[in-house]
Amino acid sequence: MSTLLRETARRDLLETFVRRGFEDEDDLDFYIREFLGFTIPKDKMCAGHVSPFKFLSDVYFERTRFALAYGSRGSGKTLIFAILNHCNALFRQIPVKLLTAASTLDQSENGYMYFKHFLEHDPLLWEKLAAEPIKSRTKFKNGSTLQIVSGTPKGMSGPHPNKTS
Repeated sequence: MSTLLRETARRDLLETFVRRGFEDEDDLDFYIREFLGFTIPKDKMCAGHVSPFKFLSDVYFERTRFALAYGSRGSGKTLIFAILNHCNALFRQIPVKLLTAASTLDQSENGYMYFKHFLEHDPLLWEKLAAEPIKSRTKFKNGSTLQIVSGTPKGMSGPHPNKTS
């Protein structure tokens, strides 16, 4: 496939996802691999646990009202929440106000760095979707916003978002 044809197909596919969202887990998985450059494991490693992709898809498709991610350092929790924030900000059919909080501001900033990397990784995403990327509050062309705070009483006392992670 020629480079021009591939880029045209990717642009059309992205516009379809923006207009319609993801129909199912296959769409979500494809988007994460094709546009974000990550593969999220679909196999669980421990009895009684779920796979990282099942956690991500259950939260994204709102199959649960509350979820708790518990895992070792370096297991991908921050990455998964950055993907969730990215997809919620860009592919919901209405603007979404998102708030991300971690135990420390440094950890929240790590999540933001993933989030920003997604937009910078693919110029098409930056061009089509980002309106005003700043660390404390990122605004998108569709009206969604993402705010980064520390998970302290002071950090959590102000914002009242639609979705919190």
